[in-house]
Amino acid sequence: MLNLKHPDGSRWQKRINLELPVKNNLRRAEEYLQALRVEDIRQQQIQNGNGKMLASDYLWSWLDKKKPLLSPTTHHGYKHIIECHMEPYFSQKTMFKISCHDIESYYEELKKKGLSGTTIQHHHMILKQVFYTACRTGIIEKDPMIYVDKPKREKPNVNYYSQEEASKLWEVVKDHKLEIVVKLALYYGFRRSEVLGLKWSDVDFSAGTVAVNRAVVNEFSGEGKMTVRDKAELKGSSSRRTMPMSDLILDLLKNEKEKKLGFNNEYVCTDFLVTSSSLMRLPQLFGNC
Repeated sequence: MLNLKHPDGSRWQKRINLELPVKNNLRRAEEYLQALRVEDIRQQQIQNGNGKMLASDYLWSWLDKKKPLLSPTTHHGYKHIIECHMEPYFSQKTMFKISCHDIESYYEELKKKGLSGTTIQHHHMILKQVFYTACRTGIIEKDPMIYVDKPKREKPNVNYYSQEEASKLWEVVKDHKLEIVVKLALYYGFRRSEVLGLKWSDVDFSAGTVAVNRAVVNEFSGEGKMTVRDKAELKGSSSRRTMPMSDLILDLLKNEKEKKLGFNNEYVCTDFLVTSSSLMRLPQLFGNC
């Protein structure tokens, strides 16, 4: 029989069947009783102390401690998710009282906002880290995320140019400042970052090849400002590749090289900031190709 005390000062008794033989088990029963008392004290400390911390406060505290381990871009992404979604939803809930049902309801709310299952997976990943840390450091007693299923990833709805549309786009971009960028992406299927990362040292006119060795990406600096960075790490080992150069691409690159004679340009595509943002607006720039 355990004689326990509520946080309000009232007492109550709890009967626990240890399922031990009565004879010669007094010591084991006392040890078990002591362990139960210690656990009860720990639970009360959680409820009366750290467990009262609002989830929104803990989310920001967790992000501050995590910041040195994250890239500026990843930190900015986490900050956006917490600020725009998690904080408004969990603002009035304490860490101790958040259940798996609360988190599942949060995912349903994100779906109603139009977020995809793939995007909600990012929220799931962050919450797993948050509640694991909270449980490990004694902020909460149990991790509710162990009972929450990972949201299903949705297949992306990808649209491709038809041969007719691609041919039309090829003609439309002629003599435009984005011609070299669009045509390389259209011909080879390069990612935007791969096109912008292409250097003249990657172009071998004698061998007739174009090599993808790096990417140029937009990245948030520590001050929250957008910068452009050259990175050698690509998405996967298969991303580093060498492609044959057709006569079309050969003429295209030779013309671009001649245009830039006298300029000490290391990259094939210059003016990254303008080019990177403009590439995302191709339909608006060139109409319905």
